Amino acid sequence: VTWKEYYPVDTFLQMSHIYFPTPNVGYATGIRSDGSDSNFIAKTSDGGQTWTELFHSNKTQLGQLHFLNANSGIIFSQSGALNEVSIAYTTNGGTSFTFVPTSSDSTPNFLQWNTDGSWLIGIDSVYRSIDSGKHWKGVVPYDTSAGPPYVATFLDSVGFVFRELEPVVLETTDYGVSWTSSRLPLPAGGTKADTVTPIAASMPSPRVAYLLAYDANNSTSTP
Repeated sequence: VTWKEYYPVDTFLQMSHIYFPTPNVGYATGIRSDGSDSNFIAKTSDGGQTWTELFHSNKTQLGQLHFLNANSGIIFSQSGALNEVSIAYTTNGGTSFTFVPTSSDSTPNFLQWNTDGSWLIGIDSVYRSIDSGKHWKGVVPYDTSAGPPYVATFLDSVGFVFRELEPVVLETTDYGVSWTSSRLPLPAGGTKADTVTPIAASMPSPRVAYLLAYDANNSTSTP
């Protein structure tokens, strides 16, 4: 109904991704527009009114982030000539970050810190770690025709992942340990050849999930 606009005191903080684990504490990643080409991680403790830069680097690209609570969170990071993907994590509210590699140079799409302590990331496949990223296990195989896991939504132990190129739905009910596969229903008048491109998803309860997707075969272009 009403919205307030807050601007960082440091106007060079151009934010690309935000995540608020509590009403007042939030984190952001982005790139400074002061000519330094530095990627940053910033934090607010007053609902976005003021921000403090926690980390910056002109050798590391920082992307999506997910926080379990006000102190513990994970962030996608890419660095090096090969764009190797790593996970930056903190357990002390951003006082320090540890970077752990994922051994992948594929496009990072989503990440999740589960309430059981495990991590899930979607890159070329879905990977799971139970030891803060020291080891990763592929829990979903790569699918050439359906494409990589592209969009995901989770709530506690339940989650859904949607493939990029085909209307494939992957579901877990045990924090990503095991997965079952199904397909989205065909659009009205659609054929098995029809595909939809997932854009975003949200899961407000254990029984309800929403997917925003683009149907290129629908003449009305209705999401």
